[in-house]
Amino acid sequence: MEYIVKELMKKDLEYLDSFFVTLSNLTDAPKQTREKTENLLMGINEQGSKIFIAITTEGEIIGALTLMVEQKMIRGGAKAGHIEDVVTREGFEGNGIGKALMNTAIEEAKNCGCYKIILDCDNELTGYYKKFGFKTDGAFMRMYL
Repeated sequence: MEYIVKELMKKDLEYLDSFFVTLSNLTDAPKQTREKTENLLMGINEQGSKIFIAITTEGEIIGALTLMVEQKMIRGGAKAGHIEDVVTREGFEGNGIGKALMNTAIEEAKNCGCYKIILDCDNELTGYYKKFGFKTDGAFMRMYL
């Protein structure tokens, strides 16, 4: 299977259907209009975040990951990366897509000058992320609003 990992750009939104099919493997991800998706992507990019996709040579988006870069007031104004929404489309698991997306995000975080990367995951996925050098560090909490 041939695919490349790249940053999601406005021109990639011609593959909008496959993008939302892939995202739906992660959580509730109803398809948005192209205009709304363009606006969301613009807002994400303005915040310094990037969405990386794995896309086949046929134009199917089969994986995605979001990297958010947070400017900190501590550590002399250092930056921290946050990895979110890592997903591989059902039926494409085992092809190294998640690994390729993670390696791309880690390199981008380094290039952005991040001193650390944070990610939250289900307990059963900790072994997978440890392969990339992540360590369990405390607990995470959330509040849904």
